Amino acid sequence: MAAAATYREIPFNYTSADDRLVVVHLLGEQTWERLEALRSRRVTGRSARLLFRVVGAVFIHRRNAFLFQELVDSAPRRRRLFRSLAADLEAVERAAGEPLVHEVLAASRALVGDFEREVAGAAAER
Repeated sequence: MAAAATYREIPFNYTSADDRLVVVHLLGEQTWERLEALRSRRVTGRSARLLFRVVGAVFIHRRNAFLFQELVDSAPRRRRLFRSLAADLEAVERAAGEPLVHEVLAASRALVGDFEREVAGAAAER
C-alpha cells in the first residue's frame, strides 16, 4: 500500500523535508503542535498561507547560499524581503482572534528577527 502524498504548504520548499520538519527545525516542536491545533479551525487558510510563506522565505534563504549572499550584498533586496515578511506577519496579527495564533506569531517574529540579525552580521563575520 502506497503512503498518502503529503500536501505541502510551505512555498519554495523543494527539499525532502516536509512542512513539519521545516517548522520544527526553524520554530520548534511546540510551534508545530500549535499549528496543527489551529489547522482544524481554519476558515479561509489565508493566515496559514502567510505564516508558511514567512517560514518558507527564511528557510530557502538560509538553505541557499546564493540567495543568502544576495541579501548580504543588496540592501534594497534585504529591505524588500524584511518589509514583506513584516507585512505578512502584520496581516496575520490583524486577523488573529485566537491565542494560539499570537503564540505562533511571537515565534515567527523571533525567527525573522534572528534571521535579520544573521544577515546583517554576515559581512562582519567574513
